[in-house]
Order: sequence, then C-alpha cells, then structure tokens
Amino acid sequence: MGKTFIYKDIDLEINPEDIGLIPIEKIPYPLLNVHFIPKFYIKRDRTNLSNYAVMIAGYKISCWFGNYEIFSLMDFDNLRLQPYGEYYAEGINKNVKVDLNAIKGMEKLRKDDTVLTFKFSGLLTISYDNIMQIYHFNADSIANIKLSENEWLKLLEDIGYSKKWIITIDSPDIEGFENIKKYLNGAFEFIVKNQPSQAIQELRKCWDSLPQLLDKNWEDIAKEINKGSVSNKSDKIKEIKKGIRDFTNIGPHSEVYPVSMEDAKLLYRLTISMLSYLAPFMNNMATF
Repeated sequence: MGKTFIYKDIDLEINPEDIGLIPIEKIPYPLLNVHFIPKFYIKRDRTNLSNYAVMIAGYKISCWFGNYEIFSLMDFDNLRLQPYGEYYAEGINKNVKVDLNAIKGMEKLRKDDTVLTFKFSGLLTISYDNIMQIYHFNADSIANIKLSENEWLKLLEDIGYSKKWIITIDSPDIEGFENIKKYLNGAFEFIVKNQPSQAIQELRKCWDSLPQLLDKNWEDIAKEINKGSVSNKSDKIKEIKKGIRDFTNIGPHSEVYPVSMEDAKLLYRLTISMLSYLAPFMNNMATF
C-alpha cells in the first residue's frame, strides 16, 4: 500500500501498483510515459460525495533514487477527478524526459534491485453548494516502487541507455583502444547535449584512430570473417567501414553539409554497430 497523508479533511493515497513507467523514446531524447493514479479520500459527508466537484489545479510529480532526481513533470492545467465510492481519482498520463546524468549517478551507487521514490505535490479544489475550498498537498514520499535488477536494466535498455549502448564492445587489450572509448563517450555526451557537430567531430577522431589498430592485422581479421564463406565477405565489411568513415567528413565541411541531430545519431549508431561486429576479431588480435 502507498502512504496516506492527511490534509485537514482529505487523505491522499497512491499505491505502487497504480504507478506505471513505459519507455517510448530512446536516447538522445529518452522519454518515459508515466501513469499515475492519485486517490483523494474526502472525509466529509460521504453519502453526498457525488455532489462534490473535485479538481487538481496544478501538480508536480518527481521520481527519485536517493538524492538523484530521475525525472520530474509539472502541469498547471485543471484535472477533474471522478468519484469512485469513497474516493476521487483520475489517471495521469504524461511523457517525461529522463535525466541521464542522474541515471549515471545512481548507476554508480546501485548494487542490485532499484527502489524508486515518487513525490507528488499540488493544489486540490473541492467545490460544493457554491463553496470552493483549496488544499495544498505535498507528499515527500508518496509511494515507492521496487524494480528487480533485470527489470531496471530492461527499462534502461528500452530507453537506449546502458553500458552496452554507450559502447557495445568488449575492450580489446590493445594499446590505443582507450582513445577509441574516449571518443565514443565524448560523442555520446555531445549527442545528449544536442550538439551534433561536436559529436561528429569526436566520431571522426574515433575513425581516424582505428586504422592503426586494424590495418596491420586486417589480413588475419579478414580470414576470420571469411570463414565458411564462398566469397570474400570481408570485402563487403571493408566497404561498409569505409562508407561510415567517409560520412564523418560532413563534420569539417558543415558549410557544404548542414549537420543535424539525426546525422549524429546515425553516425554514432553505425560506429557502434561496426565496432560491435569487429570486437571479437579485435580481441583476437591481442593473441596474434
């Protein structure tokens, strides 16, 4: 059960099962649909509850993990609540943007399961017999929901955030590969900040650094790629790799190629996909 808070003659209750989080958009614009059902018990003449006009006149919902605010939303529109026996309620459905910095911070602290704390505050108006009363409610810990580690990681995956999204490759024990990771993470940060040109510049640095790691062992890598193939599959991979690298040239030539967020996201995903494919072969390079 959720906690109950008393404000003069009303109780506010939200049960954990009445809170829903549904991923609807991935990074770099990670969005969740938040479903929230507040229940207000009016402790007056319950036989005439249906005569009351009960409305939420503005509210704020926020979600916390410890001191990290994962998201918050505010709405100043009036929301009319419906009578359900002894209480008034209405579902709230809103899309909210997830704070990736908060996610990063909490991931450093999280050990296994995740407990999210929800806060809910706003104004409630109750009208009856031409009289209106206004109540301010402020619940610092209205409900906690517990997600297993698998549930939490699945939610992160569905909004495009996870260590595998940031860099989906094993780190080969090869000198210089730390720079590749640095450039990828730099590109990721610029995408989050909505700075596509800078993101592409970081990806260009990444691709400029790759030849020295790949070229000297490309013949061995190609043999591994071509195992079981009638033709040279590695030639196709090489063509794709060259095309991705060529696409990074739109960054330095922005006067010719206007750079958009879609360009940066595409290039980032292509880079991650190619490195993910090459990762097993790059790992084997350390033993060649």
